[in-house]
Amino acid sequence: MVLRIAETTRRTLLRHLLCALASLLIIAAGCGGEGEPAGNDGSPEDNGSGEDAIYTETNIYLDKVVEWNPQPAGSARGNTAGIIDKNLMPILNDRAIGPPEGIGSYSRGDDCLAVGINGSAAFRFQEGFYIYNGPGDDFITFEGSFAWGGAVDGLCCELAHVEVSEDLETWYYNSAEAYDVNPDPSEDSDAYQYYNVQGLHGNNPTWANHTEDVQAQQIVDGFWVDIPDTFVSKDFRPWDPYLGGDGFDLDTFRSKQDDSPWPEDGKMKYVRIIDDDTILDGQDWAKPWSLGAQMQSALGI
Repeated sequence: MVLRIAETTRRTLLRHLLCALASLLIIAAGCGGEGEPAGNDGSPEDNGSGEDAIYTETNIYLDKVVEWNPQPAGSARGNTAGIIDKNLMPILNDRAIGPPEGIGSYSRGDDCLAVGINGSAAFRFQEGFYIYNGPGDDFITFEGSFAWGGAVDGLCCELAHVEVSEDLETWYYNSAEAYDVNPDPSEDSDAYQYYNVQGLHGNNPTWANHTEDVQAQQIVDGFWVDIPDTFVSKDFRPWDPYLGGDGFDLDTFRSKQDDSPWPEDGKMKYVRIIDDDTILDGQDWAKPWSLGAQMQSALGI
């Protein structure tokens, strides 16, 4: 679950040792941008690998689109500003790169890269870093999701399968997926119906926003409601419990080639989202309004 720079050198390790001996205050400030190992609660933690590693105080995000396989969006989505062009094709923008700009359950916002119905895209995490498997979730993906009237079963989002890779050649799928296909829209003609969903990208709104503090919310009796005096700071860390988005544990990923589990010493570098028109947003009645799956951001834990 921790993040680690791909290669460490004796010189860099020595510099950090000297920095630690010089001043605890310098360590707290980051010692030239890099600090001590951090677990998911912000406390020092052994990475469990038995190898030396250097950690960073800075959140780790996507930094590059490495695969781009768009498909047309719904017929009503032409000219969606900076996301879908007049011909209904997704625009290759840089909005999935870097930190999220979520605004909670009440609005989608425009900070996302859409792939269209049945489209896909793959992204690289920040150069110089890998994501390792550890206790609990190892990375979080964020989409531009929102809930009609705050209702959880009125969540409007485009779900996607998630795959991960070390090298862009061997891909692993998430074996923990669960969802209902094509629920009956007559149950609620004003919103998407999302029941029994897990292991898919896009099933939760995003509160994390690096530009401003955002009111934190929780689910009460089927609705997203404000948590009094609780906000997600613009200086959020990965272990903040109210970031939103969808967490993924590398323990649940299996090889698409032979169904073997994610390797114990695997170094996850790439994440792919794949829209599927048989899952919820792809219902015939809803397709005109579908952007396809969207990536707003992804954060390593």
